[in-house]
Amino acid sequence: MQDLKCQKCNTHFVTETISGVTVKMCTKCRLVFIDGIEVTRLREGHNAYNKDPGGSSGYETTKATHIVSEKCPRCEVELRDEEYIQNSNIHFKLCDKCLSIIFEAGELNKLKQYQISPTTKIYDEFEELFPVMKKVMAG
Repeated sequence: MQDLKCQKCNTHFVTETISGVTVKMCTKCRLVFIDGIEVTRLREGHNAYNKDPGGSSGYETTKATHIVSEKCPRCEVELRDEEYIQNSNIHFKLCDKCLSIIFEAGELNKLKQYQISPTTKIYDEFEELFPVMKKVMAG
């Protein structure tokens, strides 16, 4: 993958591999970039697609609904704002071309505090379900 920069502060991302998934983080503003291929690995396991998501790799593209002025660091397409959990007010940016996602530090902090039940925060569930997201959010 090419050397990518954070679109917010123009700093080169630091790359970290967590449980076989590559995550890029900005050391300055703490923005987290997860490439579409890695998003698939998070969702489907480590043996998911290894093809380029821009080609015919089985990815489904989505229709843009709320385009933002920021562009994907990977393919320069305008990003779409998405709500992570319905009615949570936790948002991330999605690239409709490569299916990469971007979480800003403030959104990760909101996610860390999100209650999935009166006694359980979603962060507690990440330990078992999504060790990669738990590690990203701990940073």
